[in-house]
Amino acid sequence: IDEFALFYQQPIELFTKSQHIFDEEKQVMEFFEKFIFMDRKTILNNFKFVKSDEYELIQVSDIIVGLLGKFMTYIDQLKLNQINFLKINLDSMQKENIGKFLYLLKQSIIESNAFFHYITSISHINKIGLLLNEF
Repeated sequence: IDEFALFYQQPIELFTKSQHIFDEEKQVMEFFEKFIFMDRKTILNNFKFVKSDEYELIQVSDIIVGLLGKFMTYIDQLKLNQINFLKINLDSMQKENIGKFLYLLKQSIIESNAFFHYITSISHINKIGLLLNEF
């Protein structure tokens, strides 16, 4: 669970002026109780845990993260040379939808590279880069 908690910890420490609202994860919450997060000499109180069924934005976030996860899993299964053919084999609606999806992803990366957090192979990163340039 220590490694899993790092996914929660990183935005708290990286985006210190933002408020972070996380879905309740009992093990992560217990892990966090052991620490005081600080930015220089200031204690960071920029996060809280909420029940997702009571917080609609957490539910929306779960959908987005799920969609990103499925997309990344699909891309991971392709070979680099198959990325070029992906665009050719999509129908017009699929091209439009993946184009919109990738546009949002690009805009997030342009806003801040830190918004695009991933742990993956260099070949997967290359595939994503190729896709972002294709659409």
